[in-house]
Amino acid sequence: MTDKVFKGEAITIPPFGYDIVDRKYAINPKEGPIVQEIYRLYARDGLPMMAIANKLKELGYTNKEGNPIELLLIK
Repeated sequence: MTDKVFKGEAITIPPFGYDIVDRKYAINPKEGPIVQEIYRLYARDGLPMMAIANKLKELGYTNKEGNPIELLLIK
């Protein structure tokens, strides 16, 4: 694992918004904008995490498996 870290390679399952491409983390083009929206709602609008999860559900956003976004994804 240490060798991967020194080479800048992915060492875990990628978080929401990222994929592993050529052993490195890369922004997922579908999920990346959702992550940006999460940060915007939290940092600019000051919404709590539960409100963000509810808003994303209302907008129809889904996780990698196609399920509605839940609070755990945002934490």
